[in-house]
Amino acid sequence: MLGLGSSLVSSIKGRTLVNTYTSDFTNDQAATTGSISSADAAVHSDYSIEGNLDKDTNQTVDGSAGWIKFTYDTNQTNSTGILTNLDGFVWQSGDIHIITFDIYLGGTEWDGADNVSVRVLAPTTTQGIDFELPSASSGTSGAQVAQGETVSVKLTSYGNANVTSSQLYIYFPTGSDLPQADSWFALKNLVVKTYRLFG
Repeated sequence: MLGLGSSLVSSIKGRTLVNTYTSDFTNDQAATTGSISSADAAVHSDYSIEGNLDKDTNQTVDGSAGWIKFTYDTNQTNSTGILTNLDGFVWQSGDIHIITFDIYLGGTEWDGADNVSVRVLAPTTTQGIDFELPSASSGTSGAQVAQGETVSVKLTSYGNANVTSSQLYIYFPTGSDLPQADSWFALKNLVVKTYRLFG
């Protein structure tokens, strides 16, 4: 992993935008069972859930509509979140990926009232590709998200392996504040851009 900092623009220079995936989370389907399909066919399934994770789409959160909302019914003691299938586009080693999304943490305090660590990981056959803040130092993954307000997150990764599944874990890691019973999080405006170097 590289610390990107202000070098983000120059790091992308020479690479071509080859894919943009967008999810608006507006279609309400199978809202409380199994998985949810959004309007663009992304599937959001449970990742390491103790108890149940209720799912509702097209929710109004913080005064705006179109969120997907996930509510826990049990205190969590391990890393927990969702696995999102993207559009099947194959990422290649050397690609640069930028993910942006809005997130809101609500409900019961998340094992404390301070900021909560949110991480994004793309699984591979040998190792995961971690996304980090553009201003993060090497090895610093994810973002710190305040509770009770809409937070826009932007994370970046240099691909270090081929990823054929085009999946993302969006999760809360062990060692941070974890969701408690009746804690919930909501997501909106998920965009994943992939840049590739040719020649």
